[in-house]
Amino acid sequence: MLAELRTGLIKTADGGVNPARGDSTGSMVVADGHGKYLETTMRGNTYFLSLAAAAPGAAYVGAAGGTPLIGVHNPTGSNKALALIGVSTAPRILGAAVLDTTLAIWAGLSVTPTGTQTSPKNALTFASGGVGLGFSNTAMTGSTALNYFLTTNAYFWGTSVGQYHALTFTDLNGLLVLMPGMQMAIGSTVAITTVSFEASLIWEEIQL
Repeated sequence: MLAELRTGLIKTADGGVNPARGDSTGSMVVADGHGKYLETTMRGNTYFLSLAAAAPGAAYVGAAGGTPLIGVHNPTGSNKALALIGVSTAPRILGAAVLDTTLAIWAGLSVTPTGTQTSPKNALTFASGGVGLGFSNTAMTGSTALNYFLTTNAYFWGTSVGQYHALTFTDLNGLLVLMPGMQMAIGSTVAITTVSFEASLIWEEIQL
């Protein structure tokens, strides 16, 4: 059976069956019908954890039991994978002195932290739920040391030299996947208590 493409536009109605469409060079033509995260969100599988404003009291570099801005743990036995869709970090309140830091993702295998938890929200219903255990600007007490994964943002501020911060949203698009027994966290690599940050994690929960 030949794999054939029809060149040009196709006019059809609901229920119609059509061949794949190509352009005049023979390349297949594809187009997004909706936003790329619409289906998983409409199916109720997208979750988020957000932090409106927090001053990091200590540097976070993935150390065991550290205090990140925000983090999520996929508990052993959840039977789901947490595929990270995106992360966002940005300064909300400026510093009072010359400061320079990065906001980075750390991830890896870890025992379940015993710190104070914050329930994630479902992106469709905004109700609390999901299997992910959220931690918002609190010590992930008992957690295992994590691996550096990715820097999401850079922040620089000085009274006489102005302010700089990089892109505030990183589209991970499933690049980082937390299997049961794994966790990830975002923190400021330098302790700068005069600055207030906001942060959010967005992920899809996939049945294994």
